[in-house]
Amino acid sequence: TAAAVSSQLLSIPSRVRGKAGAPGGGDVGCPDLHGNARFLNIRPMTRSPIPMSDTPVTVLLTRPAAASQQTAQALDGVCGGAAKGLQIVISPILEIVTTPLSTSLDSEVPVILTSAHAVAALSAEQVPSGQRAYCVGTATAQAAQGLGFRTLCAQGDAGDLLKLIHQHGEGGPLLWLRGKHRRAELGQQLRASGIDVSERVVYDQIERALTATAQTALNAANPIILPL
Repeated sequence: TAAAVSSQLLSIPSRVRGKAGAPGGGDVGCPDLHGNARFLNIRPMTRSPIPMSDTPVTVLLTRPAAASQQTAQALDGVCGGAAKGLQIVISPILEIVTTPLSTSLDSEVPVILTSAHAVAALSAEQVPSGQRAYCVGTATAQAAQGLGFRTLCAQGDAGDLLKLIHQHGEGGPLLWLRGKHRRAELGQQLRASGIDVSERVVYDQIERALTATAQTALNAANPIILPL
């Protein structure tokens, strides 16, 4: 469970180094606007390179499977993986489960996409030519473009996305395709400003326990790096 994961990680703060996407630190474990996993506050990694020594270093990747695999491949390419004493352990604490749309997309209704996970849920859909999509950030926009959307891209947060929609004079209707769990009340904010927006849940984030391999790594004496 989430509590068990947090407790296990918090028990070894002296050996775990985390790296957050934003300056000053970050969390790992509960869903945010982008579908990232957030449970636990850990101090950010310093700018020093990954330590390479005779003592193996474990990198524990806990984001959803696809994102963790991408990170593992990048680390292997940059650091040389096991050849440099780096042991990569993948143990997602969230599983992304998509839900197909019950009705087709309407070409006259722009969509709002706040996660690449929402885009993945549309992979089997026929996207109408020129359908607009307001995207929270570049990763989501790139994924949406791959399905044929004409994207308008914000700078990575709900506040900027809200500004972007207002700047384009949208009055609605709009369709927000989102996850079951959310932090930002984007829909409520849009409706409060007079914009007609409906919401459709197209994916869920299911908590998963750490694997036995991850538990063993956490209980070992070797240093651990936890990218956030």
